[in-house]
Amino acid sequence: MYQRVKTGEMPPKNEEQPAGEAKTDLLKQLKAPLLTQDRAYL
Repeated sequence: MYQRVKTGEMPPKNEEQPAGEAKTDLLKQLKAPLLTQDRAYL
């Protein structure tokens, strides 16, 4: 999900897109919890 948002694949092109700062803030909020979960399964 993180990569899809980062690369612009999500949200879909026909949906409203977040502004640059909103997208950056979302990615910052997602990164730490996703990395924590990913490391828990290693």
